[in-house]
Amino acid sequence: MVRRERGAALIFVLLIVATLSIIAVQINEQLRFNVKRLDNQRQNNQAYWYALGGEQLAISLLNQIGDDERTHLGQAWATEDAVFPIDGGLLQGRIVDASACFNLNNLLVVRNAGEAEPAETAYEKQFVSMLELYGFDRARALQLRDRVQDWVDEDLQPHGLYGAEDLDYSDRELAFQAANSFFVNASELNLLMEFEDKEVDALNQVFCTLPKTGTSINVNTLREGQAPFLAALLASTISVEDASQLLKQRPEGGWESVDQFLSDPALAGKELPEDYRDKLAVQSSFFHATINVLYRDTQFSLISQMTIANKKASVQSRRYGELF
Repeated sequence: MVRRERGAALIFVLLIVATLSIIAVQINEQLRFNVKRLDNQRQNNQAYWYALGGEQLAISLLNQIGDDERTHLGQAWATEDAVFPIDGGLLQGRIVDASACFNLNNLLVVRNAGEAEPAETAYEKQFVSMLELYGFDRARALQLRDRVQDWVDEDLQPHGLYGAEDLDYSDRELAFQAANSFFVNASELNLLMEFEDKEVDALNQVFCTLPKTGTSINVNTLREGQAPFLAALLASTISVEDASQLLKQRPEGGWESVDQFLSDPALAGKELPEDYRDKLAVQSSFFHATINVLYRDTQFSLISQMTIANKKASVQSRRYGELF
């Protein structure tokens, strides 16, 4: 009887030891997890502050534009993909002119009930022309134009042959409603219709968003790869090849004015409609700064929308992380 009691006591002790061992292992694992989590938080916080430092550098570069009446690619802000070493990693930054792309919100057309359909605007013509020059067939370009317009207007009535509003989007597997407000990001186009890979590449090259309508495009900050874009801006009065040559021969400091640009020998004899001329500029006030930080085991991305007003740059909004 005594032996049985001793055996039972031994088993009980072993169970306690095993239980305590399991608890100890779990506590150790939880401790390691908490330590790792805290370390990740510290790294992420440090990367965040490095990114804000990069943002301040971007502001200082934009402030250097100062009294210059032109915004062009020869200025300090236009340096592509600048890389800076930091303690524990690298910081990469890039500033792009948000006036060197087509603002989707320019397609907003105010329609009043009972009134005739407004005449086609220069923005609408440019939009379709750009898509065609980047490989879209005309029907696809018109479909996207109509859907973009219905996305930004305030009414619930589809317009054009290809318009779409809430009823169209509510039938999808993941139903949603039309925004009926400005585009916040060009990636919203993926909600309107499906695109092929080559079409997505074209959309990324052409379109952007600004928090207003009626914006102009700066011909001084267009890059050579945007020749089809420039040809569309000029109502296709010149070929893509001629547009490419025009960008290659652009003055080092950019054109001093829109009139000087339109007086370029490459545009001699080209009659550009007045409503197209109004969409051109040589100065910019909207920019996007992208700052990528690699710090130890952490990657952090910050995209800041900046504006210049009264010769001073400031941050209007921030977005963290890359788009998917």
